[in-house]
Amino acid sequence: MINFKNEENVLLKIDKYKKITLFTSIIRLILAILFVIFVIMLLSLKEYALYAILASISFIIFIIFMLFTNKYYYELEHLKIKKEVYEKHKNRRNHNLFTFFDNGNEFIQNDDYKELDLDLFGNNSLYQYLNSCKTKRGRNKFANLLINGKEYDLEYATAIKELSEDENTLNIEASINQISNYSSKLDIDEI
Repeated sequence: MINFKNEENVLLKIDKYKKITLFTSIIRLILAILFVIFVIMLLSLKEYALYAILASISFIIFIIFMLFTNKYYYELEHLKIKKEVYEKHKNRRNHNLFTFFDNGNEFIQNDDYKELDLDLFGNNSLYQYLNSCKTKRGRNKFANLLINGKEYDLEYATAIKELSEDENTLNIEASINQISNYSSKLDIDEI
C-alpha cells in the first residue's frame, strides 16, 4: 500500500504555484493594459511612429512573457489533479465509495444471478470499489475480468503489487487524468 509521503509537498507546491500564477497574471494584465493604452494613443494622437513602436514592443513582451510563464499554469493544474488523486486514494482506503461515480451500471446483466448476488456492478459494488480505469477500453476490460475471471498470472500480479506500492504511480495517474481532462475539452469520446 502506498504511503502518502509527498502529499504535504504537493500541497505546499500548490500554494507556491498559486502565488506565482497570481503574480504572472497581474503582470500579464499590466502588459495587456499598456498595449491597449498605446494602441489608443496611436489612433488618437499624431505621434504614429512612437506609439506604434511602443504598442508593438508591449505586445511582443506580452507574448514572450506568456510563452515563458504558461508552464506555471500547467504545473499548477497538474498539482491540483495530483491532489485530487491523493484524495481519491484516501477515500478508497476509507471505503468512502460515494465519491466514486463510476459504478459500472452499464455492465449489469439482469439474467446473471451470480453477478447480481455478488454485487459486482452498481452502487456499493466491487466494481465501484476497485475501478480506477481511465479509458472506456480499460473499463470494459476490467468489467469483463470481474464477470469472467482470469487465471492467476504471477507476472501480472507482481506488476500490480509493485505499482501499488510506488507513490510515483500517482504521478502517472495524475498525468493520465490531465490528458483525459484536455481530451474532454476537445470533445474526444474514445480515448
